[in-house]
Amino acid sequence: MFTFLKQHANDENTIVLPEFEKKEPSVGEHIRNEHHKIEQMQQQAEDLLAELHSKSQAGEDVSSLGAKLYDSYHSFHNEYLHHMLDEEQNVQPLLWKHFTDEELMAFAMRIMGSMKPEILLMIFRYIAPAQSHLERVMVLKGMKISAPPQVFELMMENIKGVLPEKDYEHLTRELQ
Repeated sequence: MFTFLKQHANDENTIVLPEFEKKEPSVGEHIRNEHHKIEQMQQQAEDLLAELHSKSQAGEDVSSLGAKLYDSYHSFHNEYLHHMLDEEQNVQPLLWKHFTDEELMAFAMRIMGSMKPEILLMIFRYIAPAQSHLERVMVLKGMKISAPPQVFELMMENIKGVLPEKDYEHLTRELQ
């Protein structure tokens, strides 16, 4: 989860926001500030998790540390949900206003192209079931053209494990 969230924030900050800020500077600044705050909260939770793991492996009592992690994680989760609600309700309509579907798809392709294969595989395992068939086909056709064949094959194996069999078969027919 933390890997996914770091990747998401990095993609927005480095690929989408520079273009978005040209059209909506104040929103870009707002999102960057939100990402910074969330990243700090996430790092605190990650640090507590690592400390808890280390101390528990050493046989130390970690009950008070567990309570701190619990509180830290819930504070982070609460802040993250508020951030996502803001992005979905306020930022997404502005993206649709300022960018064409083709430009938004170009952002998605740049984002996927910038990811390490292992991160892309991990993320797509969760994204693929939530996408429509058409979205999957569009993304995977682009990946089939641009990604090394072994990465595309791994992606298809990954997707096979998370889609219903009939959906996977329909997808593979569309990609031939």
